[in-house]
Amino acid sequence: MWRVLRGDTLSRRERQQLVRTVSDLFRIVPFSIFIIVPFLELTLPIFIKLFPNMLPSTFQESSKEEERLRKQVQVKVEMAKFLQDTIEEIALERRSKAIEPKGSKAVEFAQFIKKVRSEGGYVSNKDLLKFTKLFEDELTLDNLSMSQLRSLCRVMSIQPLGSPEILRFQLHMKLRELKADDKQIAAEGGVEALSTIDLQQACRARGMRAIGLSEERLREQLGQWLELSLNDKIPPSLLLLSRALYLPEDISFTDRLKALVQSLPEGIAESTRQKLTELEGGKVDHKARLDLIRQIEEAIAKEKAMEEEKKKKEEVDPKDLSSIEQILVGGPI
Repeated sequence: MWRVLRGDTLSRRERQQLVRTVSDLFRIVPFSIFIIVPFLELTLPIFIKLFPNMLPSTFQESSKEEERLRKQVQVKVEMAKFLQDTIEEIALERRSKAIEPKGSKAVEFAQFIKKVRSEGGYVSNKDLLKFTKLFEDELTLDNLSMSQLRSLCRVMSIQPLGSPEILRFQLHMKLRELKADDKQIAAEGGVEALSTIDLQQACRARGMRAIGLSEERLREQLGQWLELSLNDKIPPSLLLLSRALYLPEDISFTDRLKALVQSLPEGIAESTRQKLTELEGGKVDHKARLDLIRQIEEAIAKEKAMEEEKKKKEEVDPKDLSSIEQILVGGPI
C-alpha cells in the first residue's frame, strides 16, 4: 500500500495480492457488528450460509473452492452453448449494397464479410487478422442482444443484473481490464513467468477452460490469446466471443475467429463498414443508415416479443388452475 501511495509500479502478482488483501479487509468490517451487538454472534452461521462471500479468502476451504469453480465451469459451458445458438439464429446475409469507390477499405471489408459468410468461401489468416481488427469492442457490444449480453456476463463471471447499458458498461470495463492485464503479463516475461495458479486464474478470467488441463496446455492457450491480443491487435470482445463459442478444443484460434465472423449479427458488420467509409472521407448513404436503424429496431422488437412470450408461458391460466383444483378435490387422496 505504501508503494502505491508513493507512486511505485507494482508487479502483476503484487497488484493481485493488494486487491485480495483490501477486499478481505472490507469483508472483515461486517463481522465487527457481530462483536458489538450482544448475542448476534449466534446468528453468524446463518449469515455465512446465506452470504458465503462474506468470509475472507483465508477462511475459504480448498474443497469448497474447487466445487464452486466446477459449478462455474458448468454454468459457463451452458451459457456458451446458449450464446452460440443465439448468435447463429440471427446470422443473416448482408443486404446493404452501398456504392463505394473501388479500392477503398470499406469495399474490401464488405467483400471480406461476403466471402467469409458464403459457403466454402476461403479466407486467408492474413485477411482474417487484418479485418477482425476493425471490429471495435463498443460496436460489438452495442449490437448484442440482452440475452447474449447476459450469457457473456455469466461466461465472464459477472452478475447479469441491470439494464443492457449497465451490462455493456460492465463488459467494457472487463475488456479494458483484460487488455491491461495482457500488457502486464507480456511485460513481466510472458506466460513462462506465470505459476500454475496464475495460469488458471488468467485463463478463467478470459473465459477459457482452466480445470483439468495440463500446465503446458494452459500456457499454450494463454500464449495464443496474448499473441492475437497484443501482436495482431484483435479486439478482446472478439476473442471472448470466439472462446465462448462451444467448439472442440483442438480448433485453432483463427478457425474460431472465422466461425465467429460467420455468425456475427449483421448490424456489427454494417456499423463497421459505415464507420470505415466515414473515416475515409466518404459519405454513407442515408438508405444504408435507415436500414441499419431498422435492423436494430427489429432486433429489439423481436427480443421484447420473445420476453413477453416467455412471461406468458410462465403464467398459469386461471382455467387451468380451476381444473387442477377440481382434479385434486375430486380425485383420490
